[in-house]
Amino acid sequence: MTETLARPVVPAAVERARLKEGVHSERSPRRVRTYFGGKLIADSKHVLLVYETKRPPAYWFPVADVRMKYLEQSQQPADTIRWRLVVKDRIARNAARAYVKSTGDRAALEGHLTFYWDEMDAWFEEDEQVFVHPRDPYTRVDTVHSSRCVRVEIKGVTLGETRRPILLFETGLPTRSVKYGCARAPMASRRHPTLPFAKSICRPYRTANSWFLSSDPAMRG
Repeated sequence: MTETLARPVVPAAVERARLKEGVHSERSPRRVRTYFGGKLIADSKHVLLVYETKRPPAYWFPVADVRMKYLEQSQQPADTIRWRLVVKDRIARNAARAYVKSTGDRAALEGHLTFYWDEMDAWFEEDEQVFVHPRDPYTRVDTVHSSRCVRVEIKGVTLGETRRPILLFETGLPTRSVKYGCARAPMASRRHPTLPFAKSICRPYRTANSWFLSSDPAMRG
């Protein structure tokens, strides 16, 4: 399931502090999936992490990344659209919602909907199951197993490629891959050997980090 439609401009976490009141929406760098009745209901790399007053944080999915064939519109209050979720003989009567008119601080929610967490059978961030509510990116550092394709190149030469990286999520920083289970890396290393050239200590991990530099002069910037 993919999304090609233009999306509203939404501030990233580094661009805007979380609000105490009202609605705060920000792009999440994580791939998020949710399941019900043994079926994948939504799968997106473009979710919004939304904070609303007196509500726990929630993931809002672009409608294009939701399998709407399982959703049936139910009661509709004045400002909200609600859906029930039906998979064979299982029914969640109050499973999802969206706003009829997304304006003001809800403008970024146009074309998105959210699921009530407890109505779903399982939630995943990347390839790890998550419980109770989304992990708070402001209060933790996460390393998460993923099945995304990660490739490292220098001047068109592939040094490593994997579909089982461990992704590092830190508040206000770009997502990084901190470990490779990389089948192609040994071959690349033989053709373009690398040498350690420095070590550093990085808080809050307090571990020694080794840095590598290609010994091939043609690959150096």
